Order: sequence, then structure tokens, then C-alpha cells
Amino acid sequence: EDMQRIQEKRDQLQKDINRFYQRSATFIPSNLSTIPSEDNETDEWYDIEDEDITFYQSAAFNPADNSSLPPEQQTIPLPSSYGREACHGPLKTLAEIELDLRIGHANDTLRFLRIAIGQKSFLYRSKIRNASSYSKHLRSTGDVNTLQMSIDQAAKVYTSTRAAIEALGAPP
Repeated sequence: EDMQRIQEKRDQLQKDINRFYQRSATFIPSNLSTIPSEDNETDEWYDIEDEDITFYQSAAFNPADNSSLPPEQQTIPLPSSYGREACHGPLKTLAEIELDLRIGHANDTLRFLRIAIGQKSFLYRSKIRNASSYSKHLRSTGDVNTLQMSIDQAAKVYTSTRAAIEALGAPP
């Protein structure tokens, strides 16, 4: 039953993505090329296994090539995919709107990171250091690990958002 609901949601997401491709053809010329992919170097603390942090791949914007991926892994063509210099006419206006949205998203993500890191620090101080038994220590460590996964995901989101902001030509 749960797997069926997940599949239904994936099917709906795929329909939404296909509809987006149809509508975006009005604003995005077919001869427009995307930003070439770059191998992003990550810091040692940012270790994500089995994932390539490459956000802009030309092949990903072709719906025929994209359809082999599950919908949650498909890349959506937005103005940041093409860079500020390639955005003219209606696409330039969309790029400005996307830039504003991305900046807001980056600020929200940074706020979440600050709060989550504070919570992690609090957990260390209040629960792990003061654990009176090994089982309490293990339970507290599990809480910290769960929070760390949220921090890692938020850092990944921020990295992606920042790459898009830079592609849109925002000043440092």
C-alpha cells in the first residue's frame, strides 16, 4: 500500500515535470545551451557517498534522456541552467525572479543550519556529556546522528542554491 502511494506520487510528479517542459518551451529557445558541467570540489567535511554533486549537465535537460531517471532525480531547466549571459527577453525576467527566489531559499537554508547546529551543540552538552548510562549515551548519539543527517541535507541544498545564484550572475 505504501509502495503504491509512492508510485502514484512519482507518476504525478512525472506528469508535472512533463507539463513544465511543455510550458517552458514558450520561454526557453530550443537552441539555447546549458552551462557545461563542472566537477565541484567539496570540502573534507562534506562527504556524500554515492552521489555526484554535478548540477548542470546538458543531457539532463533533454526530456528524452531525462525520462530514464526517476522523477525526483530529474533536472528542471531553469534560467540558472543557462547562465545570466544567455538569458534575453522573457527569460531575463524569469532569471531575475529566480535569483530573488534562490537568494531567499539560501537565507532560509542558512537560518535552518544555524538552528540545527545550535541544537546539535545543545544535545552534546545536555545529553551526551551528562548521560548516566551507556544506553542513554547511545540513544543521545542516535539523536545527534539524525540531526547531522538533516544538517548534511541542508548543506547540500545550500550548495546547489549557491551554484544557481552564481550562475545567475549575482555578485559575491
